[in-house]
Amino acid sequence: DWVLHHPSRLRSEGRNQLVLDLSRLEVQNYIIDSVTNVLGGANIEYVKWDMNRALTDAYSMELPAPQQGEVYHRYTKGLYR
Repeated sequence: DWVLHHPSRLRSEGRNQLVLDLSRLEVQNYIIDSVTNVLGGANIEYVKWDMNRALTDAYSMELPAPQQGEVYHRYTKGLYR
């Protein structure tokens, strides 16, 4: 599962959106490949990227419990990769 959420809680949606777990390398790779394909396959000169969704469920299914405090940092590193 590629979204941030705590397994024992309901997923929190903001504006009907979930947040992809960018702390995971496979999620980063998928997003980079997908955006590269879309932007490379069309005559696009400008992209406006909104980040209006708050990170309310900062829990990664990829990390063990002792490392959950690293989720925000790992997410940010994945976002700016």
